[in-house]
Amino acid sequence: MELAARVTVGDRTAFAALYDRYAKPAYSLARRICVDPDLAEDVVQEAFLALWRNPAAYDSSRGGFGTWLMRPWCTTAPSTPSAARTPRVDEVSP
Repeated sequence: MELAARVTVGDRTAFAALYDRYAKPAYSLARRICVDPDLAEDVVQEAFLALWRNPAAYDSSRGGFGTWLMRPWCTTAPSTPSAARTPRVDEVSP
């Protein structure tokens, strides 16, 4: 049974293995798109949370896991890196 299929039955070890395998490339992609490292971390966290909440959403017949993991965010990401960066509270002048 592939890892993603094992996650659908609540296998935490499989989830951890998927995270170990895909977190770094997912972060690299998110970092290139949104520039801000904190936002990139949030994107990856949300992608993996979406997997945990609804693992049955992944359909291996429609493509690879890594593509599926990041596609929803990539298709809605701002088109320019500068637009993706949200100022932090301490960066906003009063």
